[in-house]
Amino acid sequence: MAAYLISYDLHKKGEAGYENLIEAIKSHAKWCHHLESDWVVISSDSAEAIRDELLPHIHKDDKLIVFKLSGEAAWYGLSDTISNWLKKNL
Repeated sequence: MAAYLISYDLHKKGEAGYENLIEAIKSHAKWCHHLESDWVVISSDSAEAIRDELLPHIHKDDKLIVFKLSGEAAWYGLSDTISNWLKKNL
């Protein structure tokens, strides 16, 4: 399994429909919601497959990107819980 960063810009915030996006992200083996529009998931799927799974849950003018992570990362200002999750899973 690999770690992937999911980032998005949602242009219709507050409207119904994004709950399914969050549920789809959380359906992966492990997940961490570390920033407002960013998640890290652990998945056996490819970046393309994750993107394709999430596309039905966003609007046509939203933006979505999925990066496969190399394991090297640095951060600042995250909680101990999130920092520990990232250290363990990246």
